[in-house]
Amino acid sequence: MLFAVAAAVYGRLSGRYAPPPVPVPPAVKNTEAPPGAAASRRGTQAPDTTGLPAQTSGTSAAGTDAQPPVPQETTAAAPPVTTPPPATVPPTTAPPGTVAPETAPPETEDPNKNTAPDFPVLDADGNTVRLSDMFGKPVVINFWATWCPPCRSELPAFDKLYRQHGNEVSFMMIDLTDGYRETVEGVKRFISENGYTFPVYYDTEGSATEAYNVSSIPFTVAVGRNGNIVGTHLGAMSEAVLRSYINAILGG
Repeated sequence: MLFAVAAAVYGRLSGRYAPPPVPVPPAVKNTEAPPGAAASRRGTQAPDTTGLPAQTSGTSAAGTDAQPPVPQETTAAAPPVTTPPPATVPPTTAPPGTVAPETAPPETEDPNKNTAPDFPVLDADGNTVRLSDMFGKPVVINFWATWCPPCRSELPAFDKLYRQHGNEVSFMMIDLTDGYRETVEGVKRFISENGYTFPVYYDTEGSATEAYNVSSIPFTVAVGRNGNIVGTHLGAMSEAVLRSYINAILGG
């Protein structure tokens, strides 16, 4: 009997000094705790701490004040570095108005490739001269006639450059001498009257004309010292154009 009374008295005293219940906070949609916020109390849903540094001190216990975690300085991740595409080098091209330098031919190239066709003509003294006699030295071949106006227009330039380069370049001014409209005597007179000094050769048999399939004049052929054709030109040439051909066969 006494034990039952004592138990009842103790139960009343224990209820008087029990801590009040902790209300459950309303649910929040954002479960991440803001930086520096205190840890949740007992009985509440713990916020997601993924990615935050572990708390080593200041953890609240029942009846003690909770210490806020010390925020740590975070460094923003550097953006990824992209490797630029490799630079492309534009192809080297010769500027307008210039001639690209020639490259050395491969060792397997036929040395006779592009060889200028040989032919016989007569010089002013009636002696037979062949183109091949000139090989070993650059040659400028020009097909012309006195009755051809474009031919006559370019002769001063040929004579001027012959005076300048006659020692290093052979000039073969080949007249289309047919014996009727163009004769050896008439051509010699024309040369003398105009004071031209370049050598004239007479194609009395048409051998040179046939070798180069000449159907229109003036027609010029530039031949290198090895006997290979470097370039050809149909029509009257200015001094500048003729000089460029001479520079080409001289190697510069």
